[in-house]
Amino acid sequence: MDWIDNTIGLYSQGLIFRAKRAEVLAGNIANADTPNYKARDLDFSAVLKGMKQGRMDGASSMSPRMSDPRHIDFSGGLDGARLEFRESHRAAPDGNTVEPEVELAAYTENALRFQASAQFLDGSLNGLRKAWRGE
Repeated sequence: MDWIDNTIGLYSQGLIFRAKRAEVLAGNIANADTPNYKARDLDFSAVLKGMKQGRMDGASSMSPRMSDPRHIDFSGGLDGARLEFRESHRAAPDGNTVEPEVELAAYTENALRFQASAQFLDGSLNGLRKAWRGE
């Protein structure tokens, strides 16, 4: 039954990551006119590496610590996720590094990947249901 946990766990963790990333990207878009705001993003490669190493439960010592209630909570199994500053190609004179077109493209791509993960999870669950029913 480990393969079931691994399959469902991978898709569900992907959905959690995509939802958290959507929050971060939406925050960037909302702060496009805030002076000195620095655009942020989540590093998916670190999450994927953590999943490959079997740390999908978020129990590793690498889990981030929340030192302020306004910080994003990654305790939902996103072990190894790093909230990093996005490299800006053109910062505004007021110090803001949000590039709305970049953020919108990233948000759209993230939404499509969320939808694909949800469809894969649904397909996996439907396959399991059919197997249990002997269809």
